[in-house]
Amino acid sequence: MKPRRIVHVVHERIGAVGGIQRFDLRVLRSLSALANERGYGFEVLALNGVAPGVVLPEGIRVVTADGSRARLLRLLLARHWSGRLDLVFVAHLRLQKAIWPARLLFFRSRYLLFVHGIEAWSAGRTRRNRFAARAIVKFCVDDIVSVSRFTAQKVRDAFALKRHRVHLLPNALDLPPAAANVPAARPAAGRHEILTVARMDPHDLPKGIPAALRAIALLVPEFPQLRYRIVGDGALRADHEALAASLGLTPHVEFLGRVPEHALVTLYDDADVFLLPSSKEGFGIVFLEAWRHALPVVCGNVDASAEVVTDGVDGFTVDPHDPEAIARALRRLLDDRALRQALGQRGRDKVAREYSGAAFAERLRRIVTSEPAMLATMDSLPSP
Repeated sequence: MKPRRIVHVVHERIGAVGGIQRFDLRVLRSLSALANERGYGFEVLALNGVAPGVVLPEGIRVVTADGSRARLLRLLLARHWSGRLDLVFVAHLRLQKAIWPARLLFFRSRYLLFVHGIEAWSAGRTRRNRFAARAIVKFCVDDIVSVSRFTAQKVRDAFALKRHRVHLLPNALDLPPAAANVPAARPAAGRHEILTVARMDPHDLPKGIPAALRAIALLVPEFPQLRYRIVGDGALRADHEALAASLGLTPHVEFLGRVPEHALVTLYDDADVFLLPSSKEGFGIVFLEAWRHALPVVCGNVDASAEVVTDGVDGFTVDPHDPEAIARALRRLLDDRALRQALGQRGRDKVAREYSGAAFAERLRRIVTSEPAMLATMDSLPSP
């Protein structure tokens, strides 16, 4: 019997900055390890190549299409023609035009599509693009691999899917083994710091920074030393800065832009609370990053945030459009150091228990090795 052959088709530049890019890299490394263990053939076709300085597993074969979708399709077709592909993992819906001819020609292969969030269920900016995406997903994809139940349900509704098998593959984070249960040092008593890490591109307005700023304005009279630090950049940054100034928050709010990794670690360690009242999260890997530093989280309750964060256990989930609700949750945490420490440590324990690299690799192994007839359908997906 010939060994199984797997191809991972990647849209984003492998290893570049971004949640999806990091997810793709983790998938690549996990599939490579599984292929080595089981003797599978494994290859990566990358639309935009590999980011500078990224170290890939030894022996892995990555072929770049140099940004050309047409070349990516030719590369995929060549792999099909050279012998049967058992599994084709498609890393992003934006690869739709590069997959459907291959899927229709080689219908015995199993095509699996990763979905992360709003980029999947919004399915394109024009009616024509949305129609094409729905048709391709409906007829050219066998399995949906979703980072959360919330995203899976949104995709099901957006694409009217019934026959597709669905798998949950949440994001993951690696904790330093020697410090897995040691909370990070917190600032001195009397000084309070709140941290947000988020992009500020136009489509990221639902990340909730305006509501966060209004909540901070409600807290400043009670916490005159309060400092709110925002990491991230984008076209909306100037608007957010103007709002902060209009609320009289200039002495209390710092817009730090993009920061290097070592500086971000320090910012997490210096903070008391992580805040992201978003309404568009398909998962929210920033919550895992906050928990790595034993930070309690305040987030929205209308998207996948509430699937990741358990209200009152490792953070608070609130109406992301209500500054007063956000302020109440922050006030509880700022007033109670023991509560902050307890929620932050529980979040850290959750990462070690449910969102570790090992848990991710095991979930992916089950997806690869399961027989199609044994896999769940959308209709049998457990509710959040």
